[in-house]
Amino acid sequence: APLDSSGRQRVVEGKEVTHDAPQPCTISVSQDTISVAAGSGSVGLLVSADSGEVKDIKFASSSPKDIEVTAEPEIAGISGRALFLIKSVSSATGVYQVTFSLPCGKKEVRVKVR
Repeated sequence: APLDSSGRQRVVEGKEVTHDAPQPCTISVSQDTISVAAGSGSVGLLVSADSGEVKDIKFASSSPKDIEVTAEPEIAGISGRALFLIKSVSSATGVYQVTFSLPCGKKEVRVKVR
């Protein structure tokens, strides 16, 4: 965009100001729903993204006091995927969500604690 006399970009009336938003991407998981035993059960989950940027995946539990998520070290020979360990850390049963996200997309996984 042209610069005005103060050195700032000139905004043209009627034109939408656009910022380079990331292209949408798809995050895939090895299981959409997992089931673990309350208090000690855990399941490994493979997560991949069609953007290839798995090292930047953020994760969050809907109830961190009940469900813990940890990123495992990289697995030799498997590129483009990340391994996460989802573990029940309380005696509470129920259904929880774990969300994996990148700036370009997100994926939710249901965790049934029995």
